[in-house]
Amino acid sequence: MKRLLNSVVSTGRIKRTFPASIIIDDRVEALDHSAQREGAEQDFSRPEWTYWTDGSLRGGSSSNNSFMGAGVTCFKTDRSGFKKVGYPIGRNCGCTNDAELYAISEALKLALEDIHDKRGAKVILYTDSQEVLKSLKTGIPVLVGPVVSSRLVVAEAYERAEALRAGGVDLELRWVPGHSSSKGNDAADIAAYAASSCFQDLQKLVGPVELTLLRENMQGATKDVREEYLYRASLLSTGPVRFLLGSNPTKEVTEAGVAEWRENGGDINALPTKNHEYEGDLLEVTSKDKHRVESSETLDNWEEYWGLNSKYDPGPRGNVNFHPYDFSL
Repeated sequence: MKRLLNSVVSTGRIKRTFPASIIIDDRVEALDHSAQREGAEQDFSRPEWTYWTDGSLRGGSSSNNSFMGAGVTCFKTDRSGFKKVGYPIGRNCGCTNDAELYAISEALKLALEDIHDKRGAKVILYTDSQEVLKSLKTGIPVLVGPVVSSRLVVAEAYERAEALRAGGVDLELRWVPGHSSSKGNDAADIAAYAASSCFQDLQKLVGPVELTLLRENMQGATKDVREEYLYRASLLSTGPVRFLLGSNPTKEVTEAGVAEWRENGGDINALPTKNHEYEGDLLEVTSKDKHRVESSETLDNWEEYWGLNSKYDPGPRGNVNFHPYDFSL
């Protein structure tokens, strides 16, 4: 993993620095700074956009099963409350701090979309992960984010922060204590928890914990990324991991096909496959499994990210083929 992160932060003798002020105050000052931006009214001398982020990792019925989600929140346009945006990330693809880094990266993306060409603006991101902030500040190879696509999350975070800086935006990343009195952090926690919950609910469709997806968005991944992806999928597994095609989960990639992809990459959908015995469980969704109407109120981006049909191919970038299950908290 150190080699993966070095590919992002080092270019020969030049070390790439994260273009933001990264601030870790003591607990009281950190909460006070966040609280000043959690009220309905703000009066600052220049335009300011504020986001709170959080990551969530939930365990399934087995110790080798983890379900990852991320959440970002900011005030609604009319400042009537917090807008909650959730991102279901994946299964067995990293640790809690990887999810925290993913949330920061997505908040940077939202900031780019919200600000457009407003030079001189300020963006503040709050996270309750000191480890992620220290990793970004020092560039020490610790975190690359969840490995869920051919693009590393840490690389996207750097690029989005650099784009903000190039646009004349003053960027701050700040620590805020989690599970405390921060309303923004609490809202982000709700969004992240909801996003990770949907993956835990999917376990009953996937079947054995050894089954996982070989996602289409891993297409074009370097060998280092492929190896890290396969390693994380099998971490702590009690038996051999079996990979289903993300584009067609009725097909299981053969062991030879997985080994071929690990070594040579290539077209994932062209790998040798076989049918697997859990086809019915994967494709049949009963009315009991479908989400309740009121659960759509949990997240503001429900329809945007998941749609309402039953094909199972979850992806972190807004897959309309992903069926959401019960998101109630």
